[in-house]
Amino acid sequence: MRKSIALPNKALQKRESPDILTLVRRAEAGDKAALTALRPLINQAPGAWEMAGKLATRAENALINVATGKDEILREALSRKLATLKEELGARTPLERLLGERVAACWLNVYYIDALYAQRLNRITWAESEYFQRRQERAHRLYLSAIRTLAQVQRLLVPAVQVNIGAQQLNVANASKCEQR
Repeated sequence: MRKSIALPNKALQKRESPDILTLVRRAEAGDKAALTALRPLINQAPGAWEMAGKLATRAENALINVATGKDEILREALSRKLATLKEELGARTPLERLLGERVAACWLNVYYIDALYAQRLNRITWAESEYFQRRQERAHRLYLSAIRTLAQVQRLLVPAVQVNIGAQQLNVANASKCEQR
């Protein structure tokens, strides 16, 4: 059982306690006393709890860490590319935002697996090559599924239009459906 040090709130106010980052690291490691000390500070910062609980961001960061290793330039470039991709997907609703995050995560996964396979292509066995190709196919299917789902939701969110001009009536439920026919 882990023993933790209790940090009184008075010490936090006097700044005699460890800095916030140290408390965060201790709380992430399971120190309940650190969480108790952090709770009032996090409660004062709007959106801090939401940010701390975003598993999608943690998953993206974990994959970025694996993909980049110690390459800080690549890490920054991938982080910016993901942010740009999410922005380009143009989420107007929470559902679109969630699906956009999924598309971005799948994009990162697909291209990471492609790069990993390409780096090892000349030094792997036939069985390993088959494994990588199955992994690529699975990642690609998930990516296309995420894109398809986002596109379907965006199409469903387009409002229906009804135009009445004199005796003529034009109903357009969804412009993209009309174009497909």
